[in-house]
Amino acid sequence: MSDDKHENEFLNNTKESPVSTIFGAFRHGMVLTGMRLLMCFICSGRCFGIVKQALSKLRFWGERFIFNNREKLEDKHLTVGTIISILRSGCIPILLSILFVIGIYWLSLSFTFPASFRNIIELLLPKQINGFFTLDKTIYITLLTTIAGITGVFLALYFTTLSLVAISYSEPQHREIRNLVINNAVSSGFLFLLAHLGATTLFGLVFLAIGLPPSFFLMVYVLFIAVIVIFSFLLLGRKIFQFLDPRDLVSIPVANFLKYSKSATVIGGRWNQPAFQRYFQKQALYELYRLECLIEFTISQSESQSARSEIVRDLCITLLNILSRYVTYSSKIPNFSMWFPRKRVFQKWGFTSSIQTDIALRTGTTPQPEEKPDYLFVCDALSRMVRKSLEYSFKARDYSEASAIIIGIYYTMGQLGENLAIDEARHLLSKVGDVLFSDDNGVREVEINDQSQAMSMASAYGACLLNLAISASQKLEARSVDEILSSYVELKLQE
Repeated sequence: MSDDKHENEFLNNTKESPVSTIFGAFRHGMVLTGMRLLMCFICSGRCFGIVKQALSKLRFWGERFIFNNREKLEDKHLTVGTIISILRSGCIPILLSILFVIGIYWLSLSFTFPASFRNIIELLLPKQINGFFTLDKTIYITLLTTIAGITGVFLALYFTTLSLVAISYSEPQHREIRNLVINNAVSSGFLFLLAHLGATTLFGLVFLAIGLPPSFFLMVYVLFIAVIVIFSFLLLGRKIFQFLDPRDLVSIPVANFLKYSKSATVIGGRWNQPAFQRYFQKQALYELYRLECLIEFTISQSESQSARSEIVRDLCITLLNILSRYVTYSSKIPNFSMWFPRKRVFQKWGFTSSIQTDIALRTGTTPQPEEKPDYLFVCDALSRMVRKSLEYSFKARDYSEASAIIIGIYYTMGQLGENLAIDEARHLLSKVGDVLFSDDNGVREVEINDQSQAMSMASAYGACLLNLAISASQKLEARSVDEILSSYVELKLQE
């Protein structure tokens, strides 16, 4: 007879209380039936409902507390994370140092040089050097103490150098640039070497204090690490001071932006997963925001006007190079990718369906907007920065630098035409044209001060359009009719 049949007979024959029924099931060996009855009894009881309701209230109160104090909790989380990272970066070098010192002393006490080898070394060394393998205890202590002091000095010099560079970006609106400097100027390898060197000298002195003899191998190792620390500080200090120039600092967000752009293409990893596409887009927008912060910081600097104009020109040329490289990547990103942010576009009456038109007429509203990919979001951000740079050059009346920016746009138009990025080129030219032909500080104002510069700017802007048309036509001539038709179909599908 099956277990289900036994269970049904047992339940039909029991007319006792639920507790007695449960105990009877366990007493007759029906463990599964007893467990089921116990769970049903618990869930159907009034106490279970009260407990469940109390847990729901506790959950609600907890979520409300977290929502009301989310900023304080985030600050505490960052503080705890910083403390943990500091302890981790400090404990690992100390642990490795004590293990290394123990290993060196074990090697020194268990291994002895052969007498013949010692005699050969003493013969090769000058007579003034006596007792090469026997170290003087006083000199050994002085050497380790001096190196330990040098470690603290270099640590103080390192943070002083870092503070001098970071204080240049001390304004509240320069927070992103300051974080950029700190994140890339702080060298974990250099700090690890300093911590390891200090801990090694400290444990060397501790082992000497407990009665162990001086170690020749430890002395050589400490001297070797000290030399590495000195030369590393010189190279690292030079790198940190380079961050005072925005032209050197801009390479970091540029490299990050191009990395995320390449990851969103079909040659990148996980390009077909929407979550990763959104992540790449979010990180790329953050790097573009950093670039815009650098442009605004350079424009607001208190340096001489000529130096600022030169830096602004170089940054603007860098932005144009980013756009030229980005269009080569954007052509390899699928149209349906979440790399392109969605924007709501209102439809025209002539392009809507009859059902949508009828609904709009009956309700007295316009046709419902559609979400379409914004293929020009990167170009829009870069064009906005180029426009700011060009406006600054015109306001500063540094027309030679403005002409250099327009010549850079001329070469960019050629590269955009070779990639058939016509929409990006039109968008960039419209932003530049708004500055050139404005009534305040445009070509008309330049013509009053310097007529030759005004003519060269106007001709350079016209040459930009001509270069775009020529490069695009040459690219189209090199393609077959089938390729052109397939590209036309893709453009229609995007619309």
